[in-house]
Amino acid sequence: MQNPHDPYLALRFRDFRFLLVGIFFAGLGSQMITVAIGWELYIRTGSALALGIVGLVQVVPVFILSLPAGQFIDRFNRKRIVIWAQLVLMLCSLGLTVLSFTHGSLLLVYACLLIYGCAVAFDSPASAILVAQIV
Repeated sequence: MQNPHDPYLALRFRDFRFLLVGIFFAGLGSQMITVAIGWELYIRTGSALALGIVGLVQVVPVFILSLPAGQFIDRFNRKRIVIWAQLVLMLCSLGLTVLSFTHGSLLLVYACLLIYGCAVAFDSPASAILVAQIV
């Protein structure tokens, strides 16, 4: 006799629930930053090119660092990689907040977004692998 499939079995693990909630809030924060930066830069510059550069600066590090990040994630502790990547993402968010309040240079905004993109290159695959590892 076969056991019935339980689609909520993974949610019975405390560590998985914590990871799921953390990934949800990290994704929500990331989307909020994307909208806020796009909105602010468009208000400040009135240029669609400035918005395009925002996307470019965030995506290029992911393309460049995908393979090295994958190898790094496979060799070292994934939990620590996620924690460090989230710490860098938090610091970049704080930096963008300060630059927003002080109307800082666009070059500094793009630098923060570049670092943000580098952290995402490590955070996204490590978080995805942690889900399977925890369950």
